[in-house]
Amino acid sequence: MFARMREIEVVRRFLTGTVSGVVIDILFSFIYLAALFSISPSLTLIIIILLPSQMAAMAVVGPFLRHRLKQSFVANSAHQSRLIETFRNVETVKAQAGEHRYVRRLDATMAASLALSFKITRLHVVNGLIRDAFSNAFDIMILFFGAMLVLENSITLGQLVAFHLLAGHVSGPILGLASLWEHWQGIQVSRMRLGDVLNAASENEAGKQTLSLMKPAVLRMEAVSFGYSADRQVIHKLSLMVCPGQPTVIVGRSGFGKSTVAKVLAGLYPPDAGSVLIDDQPMTNFSPGSVRAAICYLPQEPALFSGTIRENLLLANENATEDEIERALENSASVDIIKRLPEGLDTQIGEHGSSLSGGQRQRLALARLLLCNPNVLIVDEPTSALDEVSASIVTHTLMRLAQSRAVAIITHRPDVFGPDARILDLEQLQGQK
Repeated sequence: MFARMREIEVVRRFLTGTVSGVVIDILFSFIYLAALFSISPSLTLIIIILLPSQMAAMAVVGPFLRHRLKQSFVANSAHQSRLIETFRNVETVKAQAGEHRYVRRLDATMAASLALSFKITRLHVVNGLIRDAFSNAFDIMILFFGAMLVLENSITLGQLVAFHLLAGHVSGPILGLASLWEHWQGIQVSRMRLGDVLNAASENEAGKQTLSLMKPAVLRMEAVSFGYSADRQVIHKLSLMVCPGQPTVIVGRSGFGKSTVAKVLAGLYPPDAGSVLIDDQPMTNFSPGSVRAAICYLPQEPALFSGTIRENLLLANENATEDEIERALENSASVDIIKRLPEGLDTQIGEHGSSLSGGQRQRLALARLLLCNPNVLIVDEPTSALDEVSASIVTHTLMRLAQSRAVAIITHRPDVFGPDARILDLEQLQGQK
């Protein structure tokens, strides 16, 4: 995605720099061409014949260059992705004593990228040779045939010198088309890559209603099927209901699609078949923004952002008061985290919350979620990284919230929620796969 977005700068430079300069030069070349014609129509005819020949020769190189540029974009994107992935997980690499293995993986993608860059450079060299060959041909033919015309007294030596000087002003911009042609091949690739982003369907469709809930909502899935690819369904004709009054605890084996169910319930993924209903109305009838304001989702690995703890919490509700923040911290067992930090809520937590432990990140993410005060709450493994005391506080909070709103909890530990929770076994609901 980021590689595609960087293509905007390539297009901008082409439109504001390369194109404007060449267009102005070509416009003036027609004026110079008229002046050349007034000096010697026969010599001007040589230029008129050579210019299309040069452009045809450059056009032959174009498709090969465009093909290599496409391959190079894919190879560079693959190498950058692997580079980012490796450095992001450098601790894992070191823990496995696998530096040499991961270096080999990086070498493979770098070699592929460099090989394609070398092939592109060769095509640029070929294009340059064509440009130089035609430039020299201009000079040789003008001087050769011009000398013959001087000897025949058709033109004077001064006219030949003037013609040769003016011819450079005509051939220069036209020869500059070779460079423009090379840039244009790159722009074609950039345009296609940007098109992948710009032509993607927007989830914000005009005319959709705004979801407004005046009472606790009931969330329901009816015969929902969903898969990340057409040939592999993760959810198959699943029906379930999440109601206020008691927490709905969804359990099942690892890899059976519990987290996917949570994301579909939260409206993050549209189902391939069936429907998700909120108060008996299809979720697709409402704008995604209003749905997500009413249904808040906490993923299994919640994300924090660089900045202070306070800034992260206020992302959920920028108008939250100090009392509301304090209450959210208490209900997520996060008060002790803040007390241990010398700067409290104004502590910088680093990129992705790197200065915090996994359990601390999970509790602060839950506190941020509670500040949303959602009508429906969906949490994925909320106690997986917590100690027994913290897990007890979080469990108590979720049980209390479930009395006044629909709460769905994905977990491998249903026993911590006690007998009052409604347990749904995903494997039984979908049947054996």
